[in-house]
Amino acid sequence: MRGKARLAPWLMAVRIVRAPLLMVAAITLLEMLARTPLGVPYEARGLFYVLLVAVAAATDGLRAALISSLFAVAFAAYAPYLAGTAPDGRGLFALVFCAVVAALVVGALRERQMRLVNALEAEREQLRANARALSDFMNAAAHELRTPVTVITGYLSMLQEGSFGTAPPRWTAVLETVARRAEELSGLVEEMLLSGRVDAGTVPTARVGFDLRRAVQEAVERADPRAALLHADLTVQLPSHALPVEADPEHVARILDTLIDNALDYGGRQPWVRITATDDGDAQVLVEDHGRGIPAEMKERIFDRFVRAEDPDNTPVPGSGLGLAISRDLAEGQGGSLALVRSEVGAGSVFVFRLPVRRSQPVGARS
Repeated sequence: MRGKARLAPWLMAVRIVRAPLLMVAAITLLEMLARTPLGVPYEARGLFYVLLVAVAAATDGLRAALISSLFAVAFAAYAPYLAGTAPDGRGLFALVFCAVVAALVVGALRERQMRLVNALEAEREQLRANARALSDFMNAAAHELRTPVTVITGYLSMLQEGSFGTAPPRWTAVLETVARRAEELSGLVEEMLLSGRVDAGTVPTARVGFDLRRAVQEAVERADPRAALLHADLTVQLPSHALPVEADPEHVARILDTLIDNALDYGGRQPWVRITATDDGDAQVLVEDHGRGIPAEMKERIFDRFVRAEDPDNTPVPGSGLGLAISRDLAEGQGGSLALVRSEVGAGSVFVFRLPVRRSQPVGARS
């Protein structure tokens, strides 16, 4: 940082004198051409000088342009004496006026552009700093919560198993409720830790070749018990041919689980969910539901951390708002993508998860 600070004034000086030096070189060459049989009219040279001033203003700013305009006017005023003629006062005045206007207008626009660029870069840096601070806080909070949550879930499990003696029957429902909430809290802690690792780029990834159809079928089987409890219509459509991909099976499973769970969460009463795997250049999985849908103002933010679609019925929906953000990062980390294809309030949503098809060799068995 100190080296850059020492170098900055020199860079600024170079920027200021660069355009005037180029202006001197260009004008000298033009004046030499004017004395050849080809000749260059005085008016054409004046227009060229104004153009050079505008270029200097656009590239190096107002100060460089004003210095360049002084050189241009000086050469234009001196050139007639070299040719043995009297200078044209009106032409010289017009040149001065045009050069100064070009320097002021273009230079002011350039300076305004640079201020906007600098302000935008400062805002981006502030956003990056805020994101880092949030990520650090999430990691610290998750690590602090992990141990007590583990202790709580451990003792709850022992209570339910009767390790401290048989619990009264009236405790059964209470223990089940507490255990369920503790499990949700444990899942939130794990998601926060995973989100921090994703941001830091430290998530372990083990890419292997496998058939995406198998991953989809396994995800549906994991969701079947919950779908049955919700009386959901959960269907899957798989192609007859293989969908060979090379990715981390655990990451793919997490992405599919997130999409299916969200479809069930926001599917309303008796959710309808359809999972379709296809080969459209890439291997892709579409998860469609006929649930509540996502409002238009939320579509651009649905993949942001801690952002959740609002429920018009105010029905509580479990979750942290991290699932889609983590899933998209995991998908992109494997050369794939996760996107919202379409959504309409009251009509449902369609998400698509894509992975590049593996074409180099047949898919081997997955361990």
